[in-house]
Amino acid sequence: MVKEYDVWWQKGQETDDDMANDHVDGWDRTIQLMDESDVRGKTILDFGCNQGGFLRRLYDTVPFEFGVGMDLAKLSLEKAKELKGDRPLEYVLTDKPQDTNRTYDTAISTSVLYLIEDIPQHARDLKAVLKPNGVYYATFSDLTNNPSQQFMEDVINKYGATPSQNHSLKHIVDSFVAEGFEVAVIKEPVPNVIDLTHYDDFYLSPNDYLQTLFHESFLVKATLKEGTK
Repeated sequence: MVKEYDVWWQKGQETDDDMANDHVDGWDRTIQLMDESDVRGKTILDFGCNQGGFLRRLYDTVPFEFGVGMDLAKLSLEKAKELKGDRPLEYVLTDKPQDTNRTYDTAISTSVLYLIEDIPQHARDLKAVLKPNGVYYATFSDLTNNPSQQFMEDVINKYGATPSQNHSLKHIVDSFVAEGFEVAVIKEPVPNVIDLTHYDDFYLSPNDYLQTLFHESFLVKATLKEGTK
């Protein structure tokens, strides 16, 4: 297991609280893209859940049987436990899905793939806990051809607890196909109104930010073929 930490993001007074608030609109768009039959009444794993906001949002939109969130941010997981209410959720301090001691119909990660160093191992780990025909949804932006890639990486490495990885969509797809997954992508929708006020938090120009939104952001859907070993 990679070394645990208190919170993932620490930039001045910004913490994981701010990060969670910033992701709400994106979570809603992701939920709208997911096949409801992969969620309703199913067992769900949220890989890299932080404060658990996505799982709560998902359950309140499409109720599922049981959900597990996993992360390495200790204080963020404590907050997730406090906020879960009576929802059927639990949280585990780990970066290995096998440590949850469960199997799942569906696994999800939002804005996490770019922080995982070994994608082939990530595919193997998910394969180990997904049921036959289980599905993995992951939001992902391929920045390998974006002029702001290095700038964004430097910012994340400065304020985030884990380093950024410059993965390509090809590497993601090939890694999961090699483990017996069928892989598709759904283009993430672009908001009707795009706020550019703080583009320079992660991008060198508004154009680079728009390039990501219009051309580089996807929801990956990897389905584990039945009988795959």
